[in-house]
Amino acid sequence: MRTRQANKAWGRAASCLLAAALVAGCSTQRTLTIASEPPGAHIWVNGVLQRGVTPVDVPFTHYGRFDVRLEKEGYESVATELHVPTQLDGYPVIDLPLEALTPRRTFREVVRMPPIQAQPTEADVQAILRKAGLARERARKEVAEPGTPGRQAPEVLRP
Repeated sequence: MRTRQANKAWGRAASCLLAAALVAGCSTQRTLTIASEPPGAHIWVNGVLQRGVTPVDVPFTHYGRFDVRLEKEGYESVATELHVPTQLDGYPVIDLPLEALTPRRTFREVVRMPPIQAQPTEADVQAILRKAGLARERARKEVAEPGTPGRQAPEVLRP
C-alpha cells in the first residue's frame, strides 16, 4: 500500500515541477553578438537600426538568416547576410527539455570592414587599363567579322 501511495506522491511532485517549469516560461534567451573590425560601427539588423555601436547584442527568437548592414566613417559600408543554424532547442518536442537546461545561447559573428582608399593605387589603374584594352580588342574583332555591317552615317529624313 505504501508503495502505491509513494508513487502517487512522486507523480504529483513531478507534475507540479513540470507545471512550474512551463508557467515560468523556461525559454532560452538567444542572442546574436555582432562585432566589427574595427569596432564602433553603426549597425542595422533586418532593416532596423540597433541602439549603440558594435559590438551589439541582438536578441532573437527563431534561428535563421539576418540581413546586416554596418557603416563607419572612413570605412566601406558592408551589407551581408548572417546565418544562425538551427540548434536542437529549435525543434518542436525536443525544445522544452533543452530550453529548461540551457537558459542562454549566444552566437558571435565578426564582420570585417575594409578602409576606404582615397586614391586608386597604380595596380588598380593598370587593371582598369588592361580591361579597357581587352574590351577595345573584342570590339574590333566583332566589327571585323564577315557579314557585320560597317559604320554608316544616319540618314537624315527631309520633309
